[in-house]
Amino acid sequence: MLCAALAAGACATPGRYQAEVARQRALGSDLVTCKKTMLDESRGKEKLIVEKNALDAERAELVKQIEGEKAGVSALREALEKERTATAIKEDEIERIQGSYQALVDSLQPEVKSGQVEIEKQGDRLVVRAADKTLFDSGSAEVKSAGRPVLAKLAAGIKGMTDREIRVESHTDAVPLKSKRFASNLDLSASRAATVARFFAASGVPAKNLAAIGYGEGRPLAGNDTAEGRQKNRRLEIVLAPFPLE
Repeated sequence: MLCAALAAGACATPGRYQAEVARQRALGSDLVTCKKTMLDESRGKEKLIVEKNALDAERAELVKQIEGEKAGVSALREALEKERTATAIKEDEIERIQGSYQALVDSLQPEVKSGQVEIEKQGDRLVVRAADKTLFDSGSAEVKSAGRPVLAKLAAGIKGMTDREIRVESHTDAVPLKSKRFASNLDLSASRAATVARFFAASGVPAKNLAAIGYGEGRPLAGNDTAEGRQKNRRLEIVLAPFPLE
């Protein structure tokens, strides 16, 4: 009986050992699986963190772009408003200038009808053109008594245009000048322009707005080969224009 018991014990021990070995192996496998799972979860968490950071950066960039677009829209709105205001001011200015020009044109209608002066609008400029015989004797730079009322009416019409440049431009034909006082047509035209500018200044036109220019024969309106063309070229022009931009 003792032998039988020992034999039975000997047979049972290897079985328990094998079971324990299997259990340990299973535990080891479970541990490996657990570690792998934890590692996968850690990697997944890191991936999520990276993705979150990328999304945060993308969101920040989108917010920045939106803010930039808002600023751009605001700047565009402000620029448009300034442009509207500038346009309105310019339109008012144009209307005011045109009103001043029209008042001057209306006041000179008798002189226009009599052929003493011509008036030409050139955009934002107005040119009042008078034949030299209306204002001066041949070869002279002194205003004739018959021409003074014309200049006086002109002065009255332009002295309130303080924001306009008032250029007195004198022109001659190409016939050589025979004069003891003036060496050339250029000298004569310069003297005539200065005489009229002084007349305007004495009549209340702001001197700072005035300019006197003698062109001589340099800027003809017509050919100098006919009497009619030469007569057209002998002229005095009052040019009303905006001051040049500095």
